[in-house]
Amino acid sequence: MRERLSAANAEASIQMWVGTFHAFGLELLKKWPSGLGRTLPLKMFDQTASLTLLEANLEKLDLVYYQNLYEPGL
Repeated sequence: MRERLSAANAEASIQMWVGTFHAFGLELLKKWPSGLGRTLPLKMFDQTASLTLLEANLEKLDLVYYQNLYEPGL
């Protein structure tokens, strides 16, 4: 992305922040956590930690249209 911006306008590309959607979201959380209802330090979850958190709280979610993970036949 940065290379394409630089080819179009080298001066502007130096001043621009360039990244993915997820990197942009993380940047917002790091710069303005209180404005987003968060505090520092941020905790980054890997896939295993994310699934563990979801499984621990699955019954709290109103997901009537998904299969029960504990009783998939129901």
